[in-house]
Amino acid sequence: MSEDPMTHIALRAHILQQAQRIGGLMPLHWTDPDGTVKTVHIPAAPFLLWTLHRDIGLELPSHHIAYQWKALSPQGLKIAGDDPLHSDWMLGAQPALDVWVWYEDTDHARAFQTGVLETMLDVQSSYGGFEAVVLAGHGTYTGYAAHPKPNTPLPDHSIAILPYLSPSYLDVMMEAFSKGGMIVAERGGRAAHLAQIAQEHHIPIVLVPNALEIYPPGVPLMVNLDQGWIRSPQETGFSHP
Repeated sequence: MSEDPMTHIALRAHILQQAQRIGGLMPLHWTDPDGTVKTVHIPAAPFLLWTLHRDIGLELPSHHIAYQWKALSPQGLKIAGDDPLHSDWMLGAQPALDVWVWYEDTDHARAFQTGVLETMLDVQSSYGGFEAVVLAGHGTYTGYAAHPKPNTPLPDHSIAILPYLSPSYLDVMMEAFSKGGMIVAERGGRAAHLAQIAQEHHIPIVLVPNALEIYPPGVPLMVNLDQGWIRSPQETGFSHP
């Protein structure tokens, strides 16, 4: 991220001025590890556009005011390849957020990331009836849950369950997809970069809190990315590979 604080202050001011005209602010809540409920208010338009992007097939109504939003942050403001819409809503938060909280692996950062995930799910549920947050991908995938281990190849049609998204899991993501599988992650972490790669290559990624516990290795799963749900094949009447 740029080290010039004056640049960030000026950019934040422009983001908030645009938010006053387009969409206003929306609340984002999370619960810190000590049980304290925290709230910030973020620019609604860039958050909605970031959450309902074209790759997952969910869109706002054509007349929605959010479409008037013009991204103000440059691409790569925080890390290489990050989404300007993501930077806009984080920089425009009131009170101000430490933007690095999106990329850290601390208890506080995980709590914040969970709050973002829950807010994303609220939006995707409202506009598409989704039960899980879809970051990228289309279609239906059926396979077995797998918890990837170092130097252990994934079976074909694996639904690879990850604790979080980070560049360290790039090879796992590509391997799972090349073998007809997909990714389910518990939380985002450095999701901005990995999700961008997934969107470019149409690699399916779904976020589900506590996925490692909910989906133990070997359990058969069916994931519908167009409707945002995960089921056992028995529930749907389809057989797994």
